[in-house]
Amino acid sequence: MSGAKTIALGIGCDRKADEKELKKLVRDVLKANNIDPSEIMCVATIESKKHEPAIHAVSRELGASIRLFTAEALNREGPRIASISDIAQSAVGTPSVSEAAALAAAGVEASLLVTKQKSAHCTVALAGRAPADRDTKGARR
Repeated sequence: MSGAKTIALGIGCDRKADEKELKKLVRDVLKANNIDPSEIMCVATIESKKHEPAIHAVSRELGASIRLFTAEALNREGPRIASISDIAQSAVGTPSVSEAAALAAAGVEASLLVTKQKSAHCTVALAGRAPADRDTKGARR
């Protein structure tokens, strides 16, 4: 557990997604990848989700600010994303929300640490610079 805030959590979700569902997905993904919640520097998403209660609840639980990006900014992350969603493209104008938002927030030298993980109504991804003691999927060595 490093405690350094170096990882961006990208979130995509249906409108009015269930807060408990999103919180559980985030906790499960962090735990499965040996990432301490204190390492999350921000919660990133598309600006059209700025009023989603579930995203604000995760932000509060992690003590991390929310960073919002336009669809155009997320589209610029296209070459770095691993998962393309026709649903996201149709709904918000970008083929990725969670992965692209995590990458945009983490910066140009970052990469995906955890690709898009899904629940029924939410997606999350993690991006940052992989330290020497973590492989590219987020598991510690």
